[in-house]
Amino acid sequence: MERATVTFTDGERPSGSVSDKAQFTFEPLPGPDGGVTTVKNAMYGFAPEFQIGKGPGHTALFGLDFDGVYGETSDFTFASEMAEGAPKGRAERPAGGTQEQEQDRPGGGTRLPG
Repeated sequence: MERATVTFTDGERPSGSVSDKAQFTFEPLPGPDGGVTTVKNAMYGFAPEFQIGKGPGHTALFGLDFDGVYGETSDFTFASEMAEGAPKGRAERPAGGTQEQEQDRPGGGTRLPG
C-alpha cells in the first residue's frame, strides 16, 4: 500500500492529481452556440446532467499506465448511504428476462479517462 497526496482544482477546467502518479485535466467540448456540450437525462450518465470533453493527462497507478482522452464533469454530492426513494442506478430487468441476463449486463463503476 502506498500513501499519496490527492489534489483537485475547480472551475471551468477542473484538474486533479495523485502525487506524481496521476495528473488529469478536464477540457469541455464547445457546443454549437459557443457554450459547453452537456448531456442530460442519459440512461447511463453518472449525473442527471453533465459536461463532456477531453480528459488529457497521464495515470500510472495500480499497475495501470495510460494517457487520458475522454472526460466528464458535473456537480455532485457524495453520500455513503442512498437517500430514501433515490433511483438505484440500474435499469430494471426486462419483462421475461432472467437473473443470469441481469448479471451478465455491464454494471456501473468508476469512469477512468482513456
